[in-house]
Amino acid sequence: MRVPVVLQHSVAECGAACLAMILGAHGHHLSMRALADEMGIGRDGVSALTLVRVARARGLTTRAFSLPAEQVHAIPLPAVAYWRSRHFVVVERVAGERITIVDPGIGRLKLTREEFAKDYSGVAFTFAPSPDFERGRFGEQRSWWSRYIRFSVLNHRGILAVLVLLSLVLQGLGLVLPAVTESIVDRVLGRGEIDLLSLLGLAGVAAVLAHLALGAVRAWALVVLRARADTVLLDDLARRLLALPFRFFAHRGSADLVARITGASLLREILTGQVLSALLDVPLAVVYLVAVTVRSPLLGGVLALFAGAQFLVVLLTRQRIRDLVHREHEARNDAQGQLIEAVKGIETIKSAGAEPQVLRRWTRLLDVQMRRVRRSSFAQGMQDTVLAALRFAAPLVLLWVGAWQVVEHRLTAGAMLGVLALAAAALAPLASLTGSLRGLQTARAQAERLADIWETAPEAVSGAASDGGSGAVSGGVSGGGSCGVRDGATGDEGAAPRTSPPAPAPADGCLGGTARGSGIEMRGVGFRYAPESPWIVRGIDLSIAPGQKVALVGRSGSGKTTLARLLLGLFPPVEGEIRYDGVPVSRLDRGRLRRRFGVVTQEPALFTGSIADNIALASPDASPDEVEEAARLACVHDDIAAMPMGYHTPLTEGAGLSGGQRQRIALARAILARPEFLLLDEATSHLDTDTEAALSTSLGTLPQTRIVIAHRLSTIRDADLILVLDGGRIVESGVHDTLIDSAGLYAGLVRAQLSVGP
Repeated sequence: MRVPVVLQHSVAECGAACLAMILGAHGHHLSMRALADEMGIGRDGVSALTLVRVARARGLTTRAFSLPAEQVHAIPLPAVAYWRSRHFVVVERVAGERITIVDPGIGRLKLTREEFAKDYSGVAFTFAPSPDFERGRFGEQRSWWSRYIRFSVLNHRGILAVLVLLSLVLQGLGLVLPAVTESIVDRVLGRGEIDLLSLLGLAGVAAVLAHLALGAVRAWALVVLRARADTVLLDDLARRLLALPFRFFAHRGSADLVARITGASLLREILTGQVLSALLDVPLAVVYLVAVTVRSPLLGGVLALFAGAQFLVVLLTRQRIRDLVHREHEARNDAQGQLIEAVKGIETIKSAGAEPQVLRRWTRLLDVQMRRVRRSSFAQGMQDTVLAALRFAAPLVLLWVGAWQVVEHRLTAGAMLGVLALAAAALAPLASLTGSLRGLQTARAQAERLADIWETAPEAVSGAASDGGSGAVSGGVSGGGSCGVRDGATGDEGAAPRTSPPAPAPADGCLGGTARGSGIEMRGVGFRYAPESPWIVRGIDLSIAPGQKVALVGRSGSGKTTLARLLLGLFPPVEGEIRYDGVPVSRLDRGRLRRRFGVVTQEPALFTGSIADNIALASPDASPDEVEEAARLACVHDDIAAMPMGYHTPLTEGAGLSGGQRQRIALARAILARPEFLLLDEATSHLDTDTEAALSTSLGTLPQTRIVIAHRLSTIRDADLILVLDGGRIVESGVHDTLIDSAGLYAGLVRAQLSVGP
């Protein structure tokens, strides 16, 4: 039983891809994306238990086998095998010493028994249809191709109409050469009609000029259509990527996503270049083929035979070439991703003296890439060779058959030459079309990687609830004097007078009240990445009053950051409910909810541009005075003022700044946006104790509710509420002194930190 190849989009989706292949082999066709959603795949992938559960829900009976590689032939195939103790593959066929598998990360592979035994982990699962099994196509089956054609090409019907009309006229002009050839040979040379030669010459010149003019207009129309289609493709890709839920990025590497987006350029070049041109040339080839057949059915049959042979070669080799091209792209992306990671982590690599190890790792990936490039190029080269041989043979065979027909008095010499000219004109677009079919194979391999972005449902950000009022978020940036930053920072004498930014306009759609007017409640909140995965947090009950400073503390991995992401709506709670002023978060506009938060992490992102640009990232209309005031409140103004270009100092992803400066610039950015809540996740971890104390005093003058995650417990001594997490649950809560007196986990953390210093 042949298995349809379904490739995974991320390392966590091998189980879903394998089950999609098994279902497809039995006639139940369902997209891998639908299965991944049904399995609830998270960052840790999918377990065998989940795989079996979903297979049974889809009408398959399952059995598990623990057997050595030598006995795999004895179980019903296709089967799913556990691979390298961390991966799933489909075992498709066992024939002699060869075992065919379909690896969802690579494609179809033929392995020797020794190669199979090397990676096989001793466990296999078999599947068979039950009486309740349904065959057919289920869920949305529209492909990336139909969506792309519909939205980027068919929406420009005016230009398409011009292109079709011009192509038809050009097809008509293409018939001039055969007609002129036949007339010159049969009438001018054969019958001596010399006067006709001048008329034919003028007709030829007129046809050439018309072809030149119309061809130029057609080329211009093609350029316009390609440009518009390119814009639609890239704009849609960017919009979809930014609209995807946060969990989409949680188990996909940034280097892999960069490689996919980079590949969009190749995709658009193929689809809007050679493929679009070839599709317009198809009618041309058909018209010429019909014209040849009308003049000489035998020559038309020979021409059709050669055209069919070319298409047959492409069809017979398309799957093999597509698999090889996909493997080449995977290897190229792995090598490129390794290089991107090395550049991003160059400080760590240099500090550890690990350049040789990184280079060796990249060289191994490059070797794999080059091997796959050679295999792919050889397969495509062999296809080109066979197609070139057919194109070389076609005119010779047509000439021989045409000459035979002239000898047999079935055609005149002029008619034969005219038909051969028509045949040559038909072979050119056929060659373009076969080349475009191979381009489609490359495009499909690339589109399968981009389909992960296109087919993932965007985040539902709009809510339907009333927003609980429409009061303005008052209490703008205010308070906070000089922070006394160390490291030789200059004072702010002579600086421009500080002015507090004005209170923002009412935030339409957000909860009402002032910046101190929104409370947060969690009731029985729990979260895990997949139904069978362990709980990250569970049973969370808390209440945060407006204007409070609330601290989340606990050991690493206790669920603090996950809890913060739940508050932001980046993850939906699996159980329980989060409310803002009594309104469930599920009924709020997620985008507006997040804009009510100012978030600063341990390693904040800074972007290319000036320091002022980075501070005003979320507040592009902020004045220079407002930017400076936010920097003062974040205790980074003196550092910036000491730089030769001040707030105009250019940054490249934050290069050239200390960790503490990066954190404080990010904090200034958050403050300038005038949020209702400040969420600080280890946001002062790079600061010295004096600067941290000054910053804490400055932030204390702000009206915003602060939610602070910190390992340095001195940061949160003055918190109004300290929540201690352990194993994903709140085990203690209270203020610092009360928790110390209770001699629980918090007191132990404080003692441990005091014993080793801050």
